[in-house]
Amino acid sequence: MLSLIFILGCSDFRDEFRDDIGPSSLSGKRSILKVSYTEAAQRKAAFDEGTPEGHSLTYMEEPRSERKQVYVEIYHDLTYSKQIIYLEPQSDFPADRHVLPDDMPEMKKVIYSDGFARGYDKAGKLILEEPFEDRYWIDPSVFVSIEDAGEYVINTYFDPEAIAEETLEYVRRYSDRFERLGDGSCMAVSQLEPSSFQQEASARTGEAADEVVEEKTYFMPRYGVLYRTEGYTADGTLKDIEHNFYEFTTEGAFVMTSSHYRNRRYSAAYDLSFVEHSDIFFENYKIQANKN
Repeated sequence: MLSLIFILGCSDFRDEFRDDIGPSSLSGKRSILKVSYTEAAQRKAAFDEGTPEGHSLTYMEEPRSERKQVYVEIYHDLTYSKQIIYLEPQSDFPADRHVLPDDMPEMKKVIYSDGFARGYDKAGKLILEEPFEDRYWIDPSVFVSIEDAGEYVINTYFDPEAIAEETLEYVRRYSDRFERLGDGSCMAVSQLEPSSFQQEASARTGEAADEVVEEKTYFMPRYGVLYRTEGYTADGTLKDIEHNFYEFTTEGAFVMTSSHYRNRRYSAAYDLSFVEHSDIFFENYKIQANKN
């Protein structure tokens, strides 16, 4: 239920899609929402000590970026299809200019729909086809009816305040602890099972490497959206964080504009500590809804 809030917003869709949603363009199913946005990501690694050149780890230090045009269709039965078109990078990072050999065609478009993932090269030739499990955009079993679930999806974009408490109640029900903090935000704590993470031996200390065993997530009560996630190790040390930023569009939609992730890691093989950086920016949102 929460994932649908993270990446979508709304504006007039008439420049790009038909007014009548009708049969979708990615599947024969009837759409209740069509969404389009662009996504730009940048990733790099920052090292605590020295540089990784001497360890043949330059690929971790090089900044990388990626741009995508994403189009999503959500259907009446709450399954969905997605199309991703990979755009040319706008950075000067050397890693972004790497050209694949002629015998390795580059994927330029991927469509996930009707149980298959199909990838195409720049000429439109099919170069990948494999099964893809149809998934629900949100779980319909937690709603009274499929119609109620569809209305919830639409309200997420057009009236998030109306469903904020419903979303937070779902979070409370499925977290180990839920509380409203003094600053007005809400916090949910989930304790991960020991079997859900794997510890590695540290070349430096001989002890088990720190891994996330507990997650804390923070929500904006007014809109019911997740804005921060923190991961903690067994001794209570903060290991990774993800922070999301939102704003209202000129059309009045509440959308995520960016998401920022930091993760401290240690390589036992090279005895190096570093922090992974990932910054993703979302823009050019468009959405068309069919409430009938």
